[in-house]
Amino acid sequence: MNPDPITPADLRAWMKRHNISRTALAEALMISKGTVDNWFCQQAIGKHRQKHLRTLMEGYDLDATAAHKAGHPDEETAFLADASIFT
Repeated sequence: MNPDPITPADLRAWMKRHNISRTALAEALMISKGTVDNWFCQQAIGKHRQKHLRTLMEGYDLDATAAHKAGHPDEETAFLADASIFT
């Protein structure tokens, strides 16, 4: 069973909730910022990228609570450190 595709609105909301920039997301996925920008212009996120993006989002959602409780002052830095395990 395939999960529903991640939409630009889903991605935007997730990024806003975690204060993740497009640049940081691109770095975590090892793609260009232009590719991320295209996703917000309604260009489809490919199946391969969907898989990596979903893994990154779900994994970070689990870790974000712990980082927040630890009082990490820069969530984007924590995101990039956590995202390194996905690349």
